[in-house]
Amino acid sequence: MNPFQYLLEVPFDLFLFFLMLRIWLQAAKADFYNPVSQMVVKLTSPVLAPLRRVIPGLWGIDLAGILLMLLVAFLKIFLVLLIFQGEISILITLIYTVKSIFVVAYYLLFVALIARVIFSFVDAGYNPVNILVQQLTEPLLRPIRRVVPPVAGFDFSVLIVFIALNFLSLLVAQYV
Repeated sequence: MNPFQYLLEVPFDLFLFFLMLRIWLQAAKADFYNPVSQMVVKLTSPVLAPLRRVIPGLWGIDLAGILLMLLVAFLKIFLVLLIFQGEISILITLIYTVKSIFVVAYYLLFVALIARVIFSFVDAGYNPVNILVQQLTEPLLRPIRRVVPPVAGFDFSVLIVFIALNFLSLLVAQYV
């Protein structure tokens, strides 16, 4: 990868990361007053708030956030193709836009699960990041625990989600 391309992509990817985290926080009904939640809201609100005035949510789904995510990913891919490839294909741009969103979602979930594992080994008392990570990952892990309960005190639900994530990643990479 071209180092200048990397410098162009990083701000877009970070903003996509925080946008996706905000949508996930809303979907999981995580604590809005958590300091991490407040940071995410403050980072995304300048761009998202005006869009929300025009595009309302639907059935608890943040349509404005999803649209903004698609637009940011599309703009990133469009600029990368324009500057570094010199040619633009709308179909390729759309495919890479969807791929970019899936990659950010993968890394966000991966980071949250790794944080969950680390916090399970370290008891630091009250930690707002730990509480937020639990609120985000518990809806995903709870159904797995119903099928595969903890064995001798070990919870294998995170491992099962990691295996599923890697399987989906390989499956998508095979066809995209």
